[in-house]
Amino acid sequence: MQKGGTGKTTTAICLAAGFVLQNKKVLVIDLDPQANLTVASGIDPLEHPTIYDCLKDPKVKASGLIIQSPYGFDIIPANLSLSSAEAQLVGAVNRDRKLANKIKEIEREGLVYDYVIVDCSPSLGILTLMALTAANSVLIPLQCQQFAAFGLNDFLETMKLVQSELNSELHLLGILLTMYDARTRMSRTIAQEIREVMGEQVFNAVIKFSTALAEVPTRGPIQAYDPRHEVAFTYNELAKEIIENDEKDHR
Repeated sequence: MQKGGTGKTTTAICLAAGFVLQNKKVLVIDLDPQANLTVASGIDPLEHPTIYDCLKDPKVKASGLIIQSPYGFDIIPANLSLSSAEAQLVGAVNRDRKLANKIKEIEREGLVYDYVIVDCSPSLGILTLMALTAANSVLIPLQCQQFAAFGLNDFLETMKLVQSELNSELHLLGILLTMYDARTRMSRTIAQEIREVMGEQVFNAVIKFSTALAEVPTRGPIQAYDPRHEVAFTYNELAKEIIENDEKDHR
């Protein structure tokens, strides 16, 4: 989504942890200059080369940037240097495919992952377009709060544009309802309306509002510090739901 605060980074790291619990090999790429996912993964963004280094220099291999996190998944970190990439890549040749090419380079070197998760910045700029060009699918976290659903149509239109111009294989993995509070009419109404419009494209798993998630940026995925929490269970169920859907698609 193009809006901040929807739970993108929290979902990226908790979903990665959920996949790991299902014995899946996972690579997470932090493509947000704020580097929140990098920090949440227990990595100092100033101590390691980052995704920026291989995007600006074709000679730098993405595989050399991979770090194993304490939570069982691999990560290519980010830092604030990535913010300058937007300006530097404006006139670059084949710029939209730079990330896709780096991911393919990793595969050619024999590093095989079941899932590669790219965490994007809230803004729809060159970096986000790069991610959409590299991706097979998009997971949209959608806050069950006022105005949060307004940008959904705009983002879906952007996806259609990317599909027609840059990446015909891109599809919607699903919409994840986040910050759901059954006590409020607003949450119930938004959840119901989104399900009515989008149908089976909305995940069964719903991430309820919880103050426990506020600790993710400093303590990592909720499965690591509060594995019995309802939200930890829900992210694990989301991972299972995605895996089951993938298996159905490949039958």
